[in-house]
Amino acid sequence: MKNLKKVLAMVLAFACTFTMFAGAKVFEDVPAGSDYSEAITMLSDLGIIQGKDDGKYHPEDTITRAEACAMIARLMTGDPNVSQYTGAQNFADVAKGSWKDSAIGYCYINNIVVGVGNNKFEPDRAITDAEFITMVVRAMGYETPDMTQGYPFSYMSNAQAIGLLDGVNMVASTDALRGEDAQVIYNAMLADYARGAMLVNTTHGSSVEVYPTLAESVWGLTKAAVGEWEKNDSNDETAELTNCKAHTWVVIGADPTEEGHILAYPIDDDTTDLYDSRESHAYDPISFKYEGAGDVESIKGYKVELWGEGSHGEPTWKKGDNKFVYSEDWTIKAIKTVKGQSAYDYNASMADSKSDNGTIELEDTSLDLATAASNASKIKTNPYFVDQYVINNYNNVKVGDDGDLEEALNIRDGAQYKLMDWDGDDEADWVVVSTANYYKIETINSKRATVVSMQTGTGDAFESETKSNSEVWKLDGITTIDGNKYNFTAEGLEEGDIVEVTYSVAYDKGEKAAVATATVSKLDPETKSLDKVSTKGGLTLTFDDEEIKVAQNYNEGDVMVPANPATYREFNSEEFGTDFNLYLNRNGFIVYSDYATEVSNYAMVLDAADGEDRAGDRNLAKVDLLTADNTVLKDVELTSGARVQDAKGDPDTVAYNARKIDETEMVGNVYKYWTNEDGQITRMQAMIGDTKVVNATENADYTYTSKTDRLQDANNDYVASLEEADVIFAVKDFDGQGNSNYIQTNGNTEDYYVDADDVIAVKAADVPDISTTEDTTPAKIDAQSTDSTWLRAANNQYDNTFVISANDNKAGTAVILGVNNFNKFGVTNTKIGLVTDVSYTNSADGKYVELTAAFGGENKTIESAKKVDFGDIVKAYDEQNTTDLDVNSESSAVNNTLFGGKPFDKYLEENAAYAEITTDADGNLTKVVFLDVDNATNANELVGHYYTVSRNVVTENKSKSFTYINNNRNDSYNYYESDSNLYSVDRMPVTNAAVDDETVYYTIDGKPSINEYATGNKKYNNAAMLISDGFDGTPDIEVSDKASMMTSSVRLDYNSDTYFVADIARKNDDIVAMYQYTDDLGEVASANVVSVTTDKTDNKIQAGTGAMTVNLKTVGGQQSSTVTVSPAYLKGDSKETPVSGITVSSSSVTATPSGATFTIQADRTVAAGTYVVELTTSAGTQYLEFTVTAADAIELNSVKFGALTASGEFKPLDKLAADSNQQTFEVQLLDKNGDAMVLPSDAVVNIYEAVTLLPDAKFNATLVEGVYTVDVGHELKDAVKYTVEIGGQRFSAVADRGTSTPADVKVSAVKYAAKNAAGNLTETDQLLYEVEDGKSTMIVGLEGISRALSNAVTDVDASRFTVTVDTVTYSVAEGNLTVTELGDGYYELTLNTDLSTSTSAIKIEVAPALPEDGSASEEAQHANAVQSNDVIEMEATVDTARSVKDFISSFMDGSDDEAGAAKKLAAFGEGVIINEDAFIEAITAMVGGKDTVNVSLVQKNPGLANEYWQNDSRIDTETGIKAGNAMAVSELTARENTKTFIIPKDTTGEIIVEVYTTGDTAEPDGPSAAYKTGVKVGTIKISFDGTQGDNKPME
Repeated sequence: MKNLKKVLAMVLAFACTFTMFAGAKVFEDVPAGSDYSEAITMLSDLGIIQGKDDGKYHPEDTITRAEACAMIARLMTGDPNVSQYTGAQNFADVAKGSWKDSAIGYCYINNIVVGVGNNKFEPDRAITDAEFITMVVRAMGYETPDMTQGYPFSYMSNAQAIGLLDGVNMVASTDALRGEDAQVIYNAMLADYARGAMLVNTTHGSSVEVYPTLAESVWGLTKAAVGEWEKNDSNDETAELTNCKAHTWVVIGADPTEEGHILAYPIDDDTTDLYDSRESHAYDPISFKYEGAGDVESIKGYKVELWGEGSHGEPTWKKGDNKFVYSEDWTIKAIKTVKGQSAYDYNASMADSKSDNGTIELEDTSLDLATAASNASKIKTNPYFVDQYVINNYNNVKVGDDGDLEEALNIRDGAQYKLMDWDGDDEADWVVVSTANYYKIETINSKRATVVSMQTGTGDAFESETKSNSEVWKLDGITTIDGNKYNFTAEGLEEGDIVEVTYSVAYDKGEKAAVATATVSKLDPETKSLDKVSTKGGLTLTFDDEEIKVAQNYNEGDVMVPANPATYREFNSEEFGTDFNLYLNRNGFIVYSDYATEVSNYAMVLDAADGEDRAGDRNLAKVDLLTADNTVLKDVELTSGARVQDAKGDPDTVAYNARKIDETEMVGNVYKYWTNEDGQITRMQAMIGDTKVVNATENADYTYTSKTDRLQDANNDYVASLEEADVIFAVKDFDGQGNSNYIQTNGNTEDYYVDADDVIAVKAADVPDISTTEDTTPAKIDAQSTDSTWLRAANNQYDNTFVISANDNKAGTAVILGVNNFNKFGVTNTKIGLVTDVSYTNSADGKYVELTAAFGGENKTIESAKKVDFGDIVKAYDEQNTTDLDVNSESSAVNNTLFGGKPFDKYLEENAAYAEITTDADGNLTKVVFLDVDNATNANELVGHYYTVSRNVVTENKSKSFTYINNNRNDSYNYYESDSNLYSVDRMPVTNAAVDDETVYYTIDGKPSINEYATGNKKYNNAAMLISDGFDGTPDIEVSDKASMMTSSVRLDYNSDTYFVADIARKNDDIVAMYQYTDDLGEVASANVVSVTTDKTDNKIQAGTGAMTVNLKTVGGQQSSTVTVSPAYLKGDSKETPVSGITVSSSSVTATPSGATFTIQADRTVAAGTYVVELTTSAGTQYLEFTVTAADAIELNSVKFGALTASGEFKPLDKLAADSNQQTFEVQLLDKNGDAMVLPSDAVVNIYEAVTLLPDAKFNATLVEGVYTVDVGHELKDAVKYTVEIGGQRFSAVADRGTSTPADVKVSAVKYAAKNAAGNLTETDQLLYEVEDGKSTMIVGLEGISRALSNAVTDVDASRFTVTVDTVTYSVAEGNLTVTELGDGYYELTLNTDLSTSTSAIKIEVAPALPEDGSASEEAQHANAVQSNDVIEMEATVDTARSVKDFISSFMDGSDDEAGAAKKLAAFGEGVIINEDAFIEAITAMVGGKDTVNVSLVQKNPGLANEYWQNDSRIDTETGIKAGNAMAVSELTARENTKTFIIPKDTTGEIIVEVYTTGDTAEPDGPSAAYKTGVKVGTIKISFDGTQGDNKPME
């Protein structure tokens, strides 16, 4: 080409991000390479056409006459506004000054258009193809007089001839469309322009006579090109361009080093390779000044033509840089995309199975990567610091061929690509890159954000990486990272958010450098359940049947260390079914994971307990926490895989390892912790470490100034601010001396704890001024300690008053402050309030708590945050345990004293309650804690963490205080006379409390009242007026002021005082709120009136349990009052009919101001019901009602039958031992847990022999717990079933003669007996003996541990007995003792001595049995028995020497006392012995099949004393007639115990037993008359003639 100067093509390496800057526009609906795309992109760049409001072009839409005029006018004038033709038309329907005005004006003046008549143009009417072509032909100057074909054919023909219709298919009569019309205008711009034809030199090296184009003559555009240079010897600006080789370009983006410039590489005309200038600076990009009107961002990577102002070949030699560049005057005005190209979206998630064969398989095509790889390999340098396109080294892959490029593109990161095919040959020629990085926000405020991502450099081992790198971003300015400038833009982000960062790089005029605008946006997780884990060919995870891979870590910001599991490689089968929150990059790869239900919080560890990890014991470790919202959490478990980290984020295996916690490293420290859906801790990270506890000299004191938020150490050096702290704890000086440790120990150096009462969690706004001159002073938190905990100073002096973790900007993140008290904390956001309603409300955003209360000077309703549990917000203070109780639902029972276990909603229904209400900075409810009764000191005080409320009579309203009756001590309550009156308070003490400007006032409509449901039906009469009484209905509360608070009239000389009462809320003894009742109470004199209270809720006691204590107090200042207490009676009866079984401990009590008590107790026999005790004073009688509930059922599960061994062990037996004379057996009672059970003392036990009740059978406890001895009163019968009935349950066993009691019975006691005249043994209360022939005979009974009552020890060998009198020992071996076993455990001992002459003690010994194998001598065995206490020694002293006969005579002649008369007569009297069994047997045989009978015993001898019949109350002592008794035949023995009747020897007369069927009762008319009831069925007659008395039983 002639006279052209050199133009240098330079190619520079190119970064991979889509950069946003002004440039050509590729509309979404007109992609590059599509129909009309060249025309539309270039014309939009020049401003000739525009898109619509939605950002699209809409090529298929019609255009109007006015729009056609605008396109033509802009084309022909080179002015997008056509401003010089404003007002050039006068059509009535075209508004002056509008864009239509100037456009239509131009076309009208130049005869391109005319009106439609009537001075109208109809600008908005659609135009046809013919009309549009006609207008363009006229504008171009091709309308000639010789157009013979007429309209529209001549115009269409001329347009075809000059190329206006190239690329379109227009039909004259159809509507003109936006796309094809843009193509026509584009064709017109580049066609010969007849109107302004002139000769010009072309850029193609030859001179021809042509018409100039509109592009050249009107728009001044030239197509940029580069070629080959012919260098001169000096290699300077005199070099010449000899041949153009590249007329198309690929734009890579804005020039980051110069404002208003773009960078582009030239493309070889003959291929799709980057043009090679063969210079040393080949493949560097060329910078152009750019003034296009469009968006260059959308055509990056496309093959384009660059049209601009400047000569085709006028380079400028840039000295010093040794390169040619286009002149500064060369300006690109328009960018035109070349036809026939395609762009394909691609990312690593689309990779095919052959990921490195150099071919990308897409849904509709395959793309070879050879050319793109070749072009990328040539680019060695990169003008951008954020990737925008692929160069020779990308994603740590050196791109040498197509396989390398495919490998680089398939790295699993957030990058997305456009694969550009410039010529439609299914080969990618260029790759555009859009980069996205991913980070986790660690901390953030309005100015800074600290972010982390996984540490790089580990290659494929990243799946096991646990370490992270961090960056700090400025959010209010430029951040420089590795010398590059970034402008981070972020809104609405919080700590813990996972974010995506995308970039655009451009020149920043203010910075005079390239700046990457980094747009930070929050990622939302996808919740999915883990199904499968595969490590074959790399880690592949399946969630909800979908395979998802983890992003690879090749560059910083590709992926983060997961929260859970600890590493990505730790996804395993143990997590199957677990829901995870997966954070996916925009290509669907995992960049972060956590448990779906895991939440994080801050807390101090109060206590800890180890778990176990061994077979049979998999208990988890547990911690007690105080959270940042001041909530105590007990026994929070750490999961089996929980991770504990130190303050630097490294694993802390000292503090926690294998479920074992080192309390010295954890207790008292502050942690950030994460929990799963079960509330278990999955991870903990210490907020404060050893390195954070600075030199003890500095920490020995501090000051905090709340106004300036400034914490200073002992040296007055600035330490930190608290405003941005994540968590602040204040710890209290628990010993009150300023020298305590808030971390305490139980004396065990491994057992540490923090008392929850000694620490509170607060916000910075709640921390008061702290210094030695303030109410709140610093206190030492580890003074004088030898404990080796984490809280140790560098010099080991343990002198800290605070510890803090702060960032480099001295903003505190976690703080522990030692203080002397908490009085000034929490005043800004916790107020006392009277709550009238609490509800749990559902919304689209989740459930929330809504509360209505009078607090903070308002009466209002507030809400909590959404998605909270009821129990997270609503608490009840437990004064006894000084802790908060969770109220988990509206209907939860609240087990503190005030609520008394009542359901929360029921308690507040028609009531109200005082509470501490905590709100956040926005006024949202964060916690409400209902107060509790101060049981320890005052039932008229409700207490909480900060406030106290009492109900008092107000006496004075002073300027800065109130005076009120001190109704706040147990001995000085005010008492109701009724709901309208109080007893006199004249002599009651008063107190005073201050108010200030912050004190709030309310009125409550009505009088103070009692809520009966809340108080258990408490009545007004003589009841103390207490704040715990609540309200009789929901109170009507109004905001008031101090002046409106009324005061009482209290005067000793008045008998009609008026009392105004208020609920007074205090903090630190100052009044903070007053709720006064509008109506007054009257006065009633209080002489001899007592108040009555009990220690039982609702005055309710249970039969068989402990006593109810009744407390009587005088009221109104009187010192004493005597109270008479009646027995208890059933309500509805009177005190004249007291109830047996209810014991009232005192019948008279003297009441005092401090109280006097008595007790009421009901045994198990008392029936359930309401009972009354009358309390009488001189003032009248009060009635104390109380309720008795039935005794608990005896929860007996089973009974075992058997006997006790000598060692005290109960031995079960399959059958009862029924040896000769055996009448007892043992039973063991077991509860439902299989443990021994002790019966209540008043439990009813029935013993049956077969089906017969044995009413005289005994059931008594043994020495062994839960084991009882049953004595049936006679010898056990062989093969008979014996039944024990307890609480309605029956248990049975069968007696067996072949079963013996355990052989190793040990003698535990000796009892005494004697024979009566009949030769029968009867137990005596002293040792008796008879002397005959110089020998003394005594009878002893042996008891063993297996028999607590008739525990007879049988079969004892005679050789085991030894009797010692004085110093003489009597034994079988010595020949001076004879032993005869009498049966039933009794033995007759005959000593060869006359005891009547001795007064010495007699000692009886029983030695253990010798081994059967003779392995021990008798002496050795005996000695061993003595040493082992196996021998029981019993002593008895004989007062006087008398025989058994003398003993009997002493009774018969009345010389003995009568206390044991009946027993002695039965034992020793002479006569006939009649056993009632004979009666029973006779009656049973007589009545046959009758169901019931009446049995009458009629004694014909009236002189027979009643006592001979065992004091039977049914025998008339005058007549001797025994009343009849109806009974079931099967239960005859149940009538009375089987008895033996002793008839004296001289008795005459007869006993007649008459048996009748049941019927009407006839009164007997004398001893000789028949006693008739029903029909007589038989008679049994026993006669006595006075001669009988052979001392034998009657047969």
